Amino acid sequence: MLLENDIPYLDPMWQWLRKDETLKDEFTQKSFFMPHNNLISATEEAMRTNCPAPRALWILPQDTLASSTGNNGTCLSPGIHTFYIEIIVQCIRDPFQISEDGDGIKLTGQFMELVGLRKLVKKSISNFSKNYKANTPAPKFDNIIWKKDSMLYPSEETNRFLATAIQFDVKIF
Repeated sequence: MLLENDIPYLDPMWQWLRKDETLKDEFTQKSFFMPHNNLISATEEAMRTNCPAPRALWILPQDTLASSTGNNGTCLSPGIHTFYIEIIVQCIRDPFQISEDGDGIKLTGQFMELVGLRKLVKKSISNFSKNYKANTPAPKFDNIIWKKDSMLYPSEETNRFLATAIQFDVKIF
């Protein structure tokens, strides 16, 4: 039996993302996984597998801070928890390409693909948050808020992937 944990959004959100029809066209079922505790070794391992899934979506739980310091009669306070969703596009060709379009030229390439995926994931997380709030009588978390996007450009050692990390905060009860 799985023990109840203090990161209650994690499993329901992971399952939501895996079942989201708009993401099924973009990610395989093997794309949704949790990395090793060492992000670099997990990325290198994924690259060594000859890119079985050209895209990956990782959920990276981070720190939780107390939302208040007052004594409410218990030692517990709601927490503000930070997590990242990292999207990786593997087997990178060119981050940017200029492509001809019927009326002119436009930017394409894997960077443009990645930011399109980022937009879909943010929309899915928003829908997850609304659905959870509307359908959960005693919520264990609330108020998922987007905080920032970070781009992780390839280096010489990691020239086979391009990634972005989307930072969110969530209030945990």
